[in-house]
Amino acid sequence: MFPQTTPSSVSEQAAWPARGTPQSVLVVDRDPDIRAAIADTLAEAGYSVHQASCCDAAVAFFMRHGAV
Repeated sequence: MFPQTTPSSVSEQAAWPARGTPQSVLVVDRDPDIRAAIADTLAEAGYSVHQASCCDAAVAFFMRHGAV
């Protein structure tokens, strides 16, 4: 049903941060298990991960820290 891809495909390489290039992601989800799973996966891929449990918390994060 879905096309097969290889790890060397251009689109997959572009999805991960270049080594030495800091990238930050804010993960927003009400479910703490889902949020943690996504955050762990992104952290393992080299991203700096921040978490928020709802839209209000995400907005508050940006108000305190700005774009990270």
